[in-house]
Amino acid sequence: MVKSVIADSLTLVEGDYVMQYSRVGFYRHFQWDSVFKPVYKVVSLNDVDDQMVSTISVSSPKFKFLMNDTLVSKHEFTFESGKIRHIENKGFIDADWKLWNQQKDTLVNWVKVNRRKLDGLIQDMTKQGAVNYMTAIEQYQKSKVE
Repeated sequence: MVKSVIADSLTLVEGDYVMQYSRVGFYRHFQWDSVFKPVYKVVSLNDVDDQMVSTISVSSPKFKFLMNDTLVSKHEFTFESGKIRHIENKGFIDADWKLWNQQKDTLVNWVKVNRRKLDGLIQDMTKQGAVNYMTAIEQYQKSKVE
C-alpha cells in the first residue's frame, strides 16, 4: 500500500537532517519504525498552497520509555503526480527533549555495561537495529524490577 502513494523517490526532512529514499529505501525505514509498534493518528489535515499540512500524533513503547508519549508534530507533504515526494517535519509540540535525551543516554550507558552485544543500537537504522533497541528497553526495564 505504501508503494502506491510514494513517488519514485522521497525526501524526509527532520530539522537539519535531510534523508533521500528510493521506494525500497523508504520501505527499509518503514520496517525500522514498525518494530516500535507506533500508533499514528491524524489530528488535523489542511490543504495549503498545493501542500497538505497535518498535525500527527504517534504513540509507541519507545516513546513511552523516552517519556514523550504521545509525540505530536506538524508535517508538510508535497506531491508530484498525485504521489508523496517530500515530507518535512515542521516541529514537535510539547516534546521534552531534555528528558528524552536523559532516558536515551541512560539506556545507551546501561547497554555498554550490561548488554554489549546491543551496543550501537541508537545509530543502527535497520530493522535489526530497531529490534535491538526494543530488546534493550525491555531488558533495561526488567533489570530495574529485579
